[in-house]
Amino acid sequence: MLAEVFDKIPDNLSDRDLYFLLVHSFEHEQIASVAVSRLEQNPLLEAEAFPGDLLQTVLRLSASFWSENFSLWRRVQRILLDLDEAIAGLRDARIAFEACTYERTTP
Repeated sequence: MLAEVFDKIPDNLSDRDLYFLLVHSFEHEQIASVAVSRLEQNPLLEAEAFPGDLLQTVLRLSASFWSENFSLWRRVQRILLDLDEAIAGLRDARIAFEACTYERTTP
């Protein structure tokens, strides 16, 4: 019965609602799908406590959930690959930035 209700309203749930449901093991495909859609827009979305908490919660869904929802797994994998690329780019930019800062502070 509860699953039928969520089938009708997952798009109306707040980020915090999604986080709460997933943290408390409500592993429903529609709920996870809405969460993944939001993470595709902002992987570091802060739903409750810190940036990236919704992604961390999604990553902790059970192996059985992911085996039954492989298309969602692939979408999450794409999010992670995009994050890896962004982090690598930031790392390179940070190295260049810190080199400039070092040159300015060296007598």
